[in-house]
Amino acid sequence: MSVVIAAGVGVLTNLATGGFSWALTVFLVVLVVVQAGLSAWQVGRDRQDMRDARDAMLGQLRPPAPIFSADEAAVGQGGGGSGARGVVHWLTAPFSPTPLWGRSAVRDRLVAWCEHRDPQAEVARVIAGSAGVGKSRLALAVAESLLNKGWAAGRLDSDGAGLVERIVAADDPTLVIVDDAERVAAPVLEALLGGAIRHPALVRVVLLARTAAAVPVLSDTVLPHLRRIETLEPVGEASDRLRWYGEAVQAYARTLQVSPPDLPDRPVGSEDDTPLVLHARALLAVLGRINSRTQPPSELFTELVALEQRGWAADLSRLPAGCDLDTLAEALTVLLLSPAADVEEAATLLRRLPQFAHDTAQESRIAVAGWVHRRYPPGPDHRPGLVPHLVADRLVLDTLRRRLQLLRDQDAPAAALVLARAFATYNDALEQLTNLLAHHISQLPEALAVILATGATGHLLDRAVADLISTHIADDIRARERVLALTPPEAFPHLRIVCMQLLVTHHREQVETEPGRYRPDLADSLDNLGIRLGA
Repeated sequence: MSVVIAAGVGVLTNLATGGFSWALTVFLVVLVVVQAGLSAWQVGRDRQDMRDARDAMLGQLRPPAPIFSADEAAVGQGGGGSGARGVVHWLTAPFSPTPLWGRSAVRDRLVAWCEHRDPQAEVARVIAGSAGVGKSRLALAVAESLLNKGWAAGRLDSDGAGLVERIVAADDPTLVIVDDAERVAAPVLEALLGGAIRHPALVRVVLLARTAAAVPVLSDTVLPHLRRIETLEPVGEASDRLRWYGEAVQAYARTLQVSPPDLPDRPVGSEDDTPLVLHARALLAVLGRINSRTQPPSELFTELVALEQRGWAADLSRLPAGCDLDTLAEALTVLLLSPAADVEEAATLLRRLPQFAHDTAQESRIAVAGWVHRRYPPGPDHRPGLVPHLVADRLVLDTLRRRLQLLRDQDAPAAALVLARAFATYNDALEQLTNLLAHHISQLPEALAVILATGATGHLLDRAVADLISTHIADDIRARERVLALTPPEAFPHLRIVCMQLLVTHHREQVETEPGRYRPDLADSLDNLGIRLGA
């Protein structure tokens, strides 16, 4: 601007003195044009810097695919290659080799919601559904549709501090995807959603959770923006599953650069199969597992865990002597259940492994903790990023089956969370869950609160936790009071009855000390129990 003013003054002076010069005028005009160009370039550069700052806080929608060599394929098919990377990452949404299946209508609906940037509109949506049902794949499809329309998009890959401010500075409409919203700290969600509410024309947020009820409790300002929930169920008929399975087999064969297996025209899986389970069947078929077409999910994912562990073998020579695949599985299990903010904290947690318990094993603990953090970089919740989560859940389940002593009492709620979530897919998780709770009775009320918060349900789960409470809690006054502070949902009828019985016991003991004060409470609790039992 100063150059433009100087040029104008120069021209006026030239005219006033009567000595007009074409050369001087042309020079000044060129100077003005150059200055304007430089200013425009600087504005563009500043905006790009703002975009780069925004993108630095958003995880990539499709990060670079890991190099997959023929040797790794040989490991998957039983060969002798190094298997340095494993194969299970191909089952995650960013690396999926197939298009979105059966969700085009809900994708289009979510894209339309994002594009309708009404200042009065809700700024967030919850996509809920069981593990593997396709939440991440749907969110990715929505994001990629918006990228073609001038939007920015990415995954929340940090604590989100300052993210909305950077989005506003970049001035592009932006979709933020929050994976595993139930595991993200409430203050992080509160800050992100609060910022989106203040800038509804620029920010949309999609929260992915197994159940909407499991999303952390938020303020009354934010909650009205979470009323719209897209609940996903397994999709497709038997003919769809057969067609999609064939597509996935061909796609994985191309990706892994191997020959596809024969595809006989017979049923695949069951009507409860999620897209992830169908993908797992296809991937394992390509890797030579002939039974994968009909195996139950527990067997499928145990096989996938074994394949992932084979990929660790190449790292053993660089780890402390005595480390084997079981040691690494135990270390990973501990850190999946007890998140650590950094390698040093993770190393401290690894004292739970007998071979790392002594002070002299500090270097070994650091080495193994570092391996976990490098191979599975932690997310915002500080847990190792082993995905798909059903693979991580299966690893934890199988490891705890043989090494339950890895856990301390304070770990029981975190382990109960994983096992309760796993129960939706793995029926054998219930036995492990009840075994865990029976061994850590002091944490039973807290573990029960976590189980209820996951939204996990089922007759067998209801009976199992009800039996544990009635057996171990009735005579423990403090534990009983902690259980009575909970409100079991209607999906747990047996647990509700047990809690009512505990309340009757509690009021009877109170009546013995202060009859006049607590006799009405006892009468009410007996009345409510009678109504429930008679229902």
